[in-house]
Amino acid sequence: MANISTYKIGNETELSEVIADLSENSILNQLEQIVNLIGYPLTIVREDQYVDRIYRDAYYAYFASKHFITERNCKRISFFKGKIDNKTFYSYDKPTEQLLNDSFVGFTVLRPTSFGQIGRTILDVRKLKLDLCYIRATNFECVVLGHSFKLLGYPFSSQDAETMTCAETTVWNIIEYFGTQYPEYRTILPSEIIKQLDNANFERVIPSHGISFLRITEMLKRFGLSPRFYAKEYFLDNKPSFKQIMHYYVESGIPLALGIDASNDIRHAITCIGHGKQCDVLNSPSKKIVKEIHFKGNTIHFVDSADLYDDYVLIDDNQIPYVIQPFSGMTCYEGANVTCFAVPLHKRIFLEAQDAYSIVNQILVYENNQDEFSFLDVLEKTGETVSEQNPVVMRLLLASSRNYRRYRAANGESQTNAEFYSELRCPKFIWVAEFSTYDAYKQGKAYGEIVIDATAARHEENTNSIIMIRYLSHVGVRCPGGTFEELNNMLSKKMKGMSDNFLIYKNNLKQIENNL
Repeated sequence: MANISTYKIGNETELSEVIADLSENSILNQLEQIVNLIGYPLTIVREDQYVDRIYRDAYYAYFASKHFITERNCKRISFFKGKIDNKTFYSYDKPTEQLLNDSFVGFTVLRPTSFGQIGRTILDVRKLKLDLCYIRATNFECVVLGHSFKLLGYPFSSQDAETMTCAETTVWNIIEYFGTQYPEYRTILPSEIIKQLDNANFERVIPSHGISFLRITEMLKRFGLSPRFYAKEYFLDNKPSFKQIMHYYVESGIPLALGIDASNDIRHAITCIGHGKQCDVLNSPSKKIVKEIHFKGNTIHFVDSADLYDDYVLIDDNQIPYVIQPFSGMTCYEGANVTCFAVPLHKRIFLEAQDAYSIVNQILVYENNQDEFSFLDVLEKTGETVSEQNPVVMRLLLASSRNYRRYRAANGESQTNAEFYSELRCPKFIWVAEFSTYDAYKQGKAYGEIVIDATAARHEENTNSIIMIRYLSHVGVRCPGGTFEELNNMLSKKMKGMSDNFLIYKNNLKQIENNL
């Protein structure tokens, strides 16, 4: 009992008194920022002799070998909204369990290291004071005083600068996420990262001096993922742009490892797990994002949804969880720029973002036959006028076919819609390109979509990867043994019972809005 204490806290002064003996000022500042995300009043359960499996593994791999003693136990601070009496924590009836579950926000582990004392931290994104954003998160479980809790969040930890720098920490949190979210992956411990690095290096790896970004990609591959590396220098003059490709993967709900170069030759690695709200950049004179494409002799105003977003949700070991920062100024370093990123893909995903974009672009301006039926031909049927202020919007993302079909079937307006999407034959992963107008996009609606096989190879003819095209209530499907011409023939006729618009796909990211 002497190692566990509870504190009811109503303001910053009371918080400082509770945590004053825990650490140095910089860590206290991080804890105060975390508490500010939660809000006052709150209750803290503090465990002074906590065994954390992540730190204990690093302890026996490295810290236990030191001459001067390093503690092997940690402290854990658990956060509850509101002021909760001590008696409540020792009651286990259903109403009390429900009360505590509703109040529980998460926990942070404090390591007894000289640097980077904030260890494994999980905070429930639904219970924080965050600005409107869209986050990839998964369910975690923990036990506090015999009570079992579930959290929807993403793993966070600072670096201890000896066994784990920013690079190793980025590898750990990505694998921790995948190992928790999907049964085909497993979580890992720091010693496993150290072992893999040791096998791949010609010199010792601890104390850590950091690793190159390509080594991060290698580590992700060694732990079962199939990463793809993107460097900014290769996309300076290409379409899509480097930033657009990054956004497609973020919109797909895939945590990305980002490589940052900053002033004074500083290099840093962080994780991107989502994006912020849509920016008001459509008519910004400093950002010309509305393009003009030519189709059958007409000029069409067009915008990529990736250009409508500038802020991203980050897991940065130098800051606090879920910090939201602009693409041009990520991290707390001056002059920070994203120079590369790694996408930890599933081993069955072969078609990359730029290849899916190329296929969509070809179909959008398909002109081989002037009589071909296209999305741009039927825009007038929506009753909207396409202009520079109301351009066509294209949104590209990767999805699992299981989640996609279920979402489409459950959010349609007819039995025909439910039957069609439930029975649509797809591979395990698909690329989805949604088309809308800017006004409809703001309302969460689309007028058309192209579904592409993400298990296809990039060298195949573009139309061979297309599974389905929908323009309003016109739907064309290509079966595994069918042809694109057959799809086009189906597309020329309306499908009875299908609506002319539908909800944009929202299953990849969790919408978080400050409603406290």
